[in-house]
Amino acid sequence: MGAEGASEKVTENKALYERVSAFDYLAPLSSFGSSKKMPPLEYRENGDVIVRMLAKGAKTVRVTSTRMAVVQFDLEMTDTGDGIFEVVLPESLGLRGNIVLLFTVDGIPSLNEWLPMEVYGVRLANCIEVYDPETPYILLKDVPHGAVTREIFFSETIGQWVRCMVYTPPGYEEGGDYPVLYLQHGGGENETCWMFNGKLPYILDNLLAEEKAVPFLVVMNNGMLKKDGDMGPNDFDGIEGIITEDCRKHIEAKYRVRKDKWSRAIAGLSLGSMQAVYIGLRHPELYGSIGSFTYLRCRDKDNTYEGNPHLDAFKNAEEFKKNYRLLFHSIGGVEKHLNEFEEDDRFLAQYGIDQWDGYVREIIPGQTHNWSCWRRALYDFAQYLFK
Repeated sequence: MGAEGASEKVTENKALYERVSAFDYLAPLSSFGSSKKMPPLEYRENGDVIVRMLAKGAKTVRVTSTRMAVVQFDLEMTDTGDGIFEVVLPESLGLRGNIVLLFTVDGIPSLNEWLPMEVYGVRLANCIEVYDPETPYILLKDVPHGAVTREIFFSETIGQWVRCMVYTPPGYEEGGDYPVLYLQHGGGENETCWMFNGKLPYILDNLLAEEKAVPFLVVMNNGMLKKDGDMGPNDFDGIEGIITEDCRKHIEAKYRVRKDKWSRAIAGLSLGSMQAVYIGLRHPELYGSIGSFTYLRCRDKDNTYEGNPHLDAFKNAEEFKKNYRLLFHSIGGVEKHLNEFEEDDRFLAQYGIDQWDGYVREIIPGQTHNWSCWRRALYDFAQYLFK
């Protein structure tokens, strides 16, 4: 069987199963004390998804969606005997993409040890992937693949060792210099999330194979790090120093990256979008492109434009246009902060930024504040970068 034949069924594609701890399929529950050989996750031909949990001695097991999910559900799992509980997530629910599942066993929040997990809200949570025909680019395909490397460096800014993850595109080993994107995750997440929650390596591999993007490196830092642990959520002097000084210098010393500002971009989602806009606008000497996959303002600290002086960079439109080639601003169409996105529209329009050729505005239909939305944003943003 060749590489194409290895994943004939989309529901068997490893991109739907891969997680922080493993790449391969999940072991059946029979391996863990049950006499029934049953997979913990099963995709049916009719589109239903069966989720199972081993909870011996439990009386009630429930699974619910998160408050950020497009589709809300709260379902009781059925005890099938031998300690195995299961629930059908019917195709009629319309679940698509990355779905976080929250389990309770007899009322106690619990992890399902046999399902994939991802970092969510400063903790691990279970998740599944339901194939979305609108995003085939998140799948593992028979194309050249880039590499993801961990980099450990000492941050003078916060006085400790930190880690970032680096995606290098296919062909990097053959030589040449590359542009670089510094890409941030959201609140409560870390530097691994764009890889596993966001499927970034597959998205970029597939874009490059279709010649829809130019090759570039992606550097992913932990945006939760601060100089002082009791600082507020939008005090960014820790992550600003890590990205602009410590990490940048480490990457530029070790990797073949171009060092001009036009070959350097910064972007992020949610908290990371605030960080990207804050850092990008404060350092026009370093970044030529900015991507905001949610907010322009540092809204968790001060949701006013007056309280976000870095946004004054937009007020001199001619100077702004000289300093940047791309401002990409996106959000999900059913996101609860859509009104703030539209306020940002009006703010930018006051200064003519909305009429600039380098401004890309995108509302992603039917999506909200989750990874199914941000994957789409990355896919579109990458096609504008460094061209």
